[in-house]
Amino acid sequence: MVTTLGTRIERKQQTRQLLIDAAIDLMSERGITDTRTIDVAERGGVAHGTVFLHFPTREDLIDAVVGEHAGRIAGRLHELAGGGVTVRDVLASLPPERNLAYTSAATFMRILEQKGYVTSEKNNNTLVYNPLVTKNAYQSRSLKSLDRK
Repeated sequence: MVTTLGTRIERKQQTRQLLIDAAIDLMSERGITDTRTIDVAERGGVAHGTVFLHFPTREDLIDAVVGEHAGRIAGRLHELAGGGVTVRDVLASLPPERNLAYTSAATFMRILEQKGYVTSEKNNNTLVYNPLVTKNAYQSRSLKSLDRK
């Protein structure tokens, strides 16, 4: 059976998305630091080496997860941000089935800040986040990130 280039590219994109979805689910359940690449492979139903074909390092996998959600969260920040939003505001705006732990959401927000998507300021003992990029800018950044893969 001859496989077309288009079909291989589509399968590669599907596998990549499957791994990102598996990583998101595991990171939601266990937290970012407790999610191992072998667990992502098992959840995705692929060999451990397949994870590294798509994401050479664990950091690359985390970046892909951040990229997947950066647009969604930045969009929600724009919607929610009158005077900024907290991690609890972000958690409250997520679909109930996402069931993200507070510490995972806080880590995710720190990563978004490191990547230049948001900024934070301390208000009493709470960090308040504001978007740094426009909706068009983060969508463009996400597409450019996909082009590099």
